[in-house]
Amino acid sequence: MKIPRGATGIFDRRDKPSWISFDEVVSTAHLVALALHLRVRQVADGQGSFWPFVIEDSKRPIAMLFHKVIPVVALAEPPGPGGMEYDFIDHDQISDMLLNSSPFRVLGKEMLDAPIESCDLAELGRIERKLVSFWEPNTVGELLFNLWD
Repeated sequence: MKIPRGATGIFDRRDKPSWISFDEVVSTAHLVALALHLRVRQVADGQGSFWPFVIEDSKRPIAMLFHKVIPVVALAEPPGPGGMEYDFIDHDQISDMLLNSSPFRVLGKEMLDAPIESCDLAELGRIERKLVSFWEPNTVGELLFNLWD
């Protein structure tokens, strides 16, 4: 898998990032919840490389993690109180809804849990490569959906 420049959500000063519109993310999250008879329970402030939205189905809360730069979404179990770790999951209904009604592509659990060594990081900027060396993410999901500063 080729990881594009901006995947970490952090840029060199020379870069001109193309940020995903927060309004589009909010609208998409609510559209998914409405269409699937779910409710948006929590909208977090979006520290790091993504904006997390927690929605509830009849069984459990599900975090939709919208990347701030790349039009991709991860689905995960929300962390417990005080936690910061997301466990990635697959959810067919939410994935299908996003695929059919939004510009966002859902990355599946298998892809997100893939080892970082299986990725081509050549397109990352200099600062991004330094951060990858410093933070040492183990998986694609840890690189894309991070809380680095």
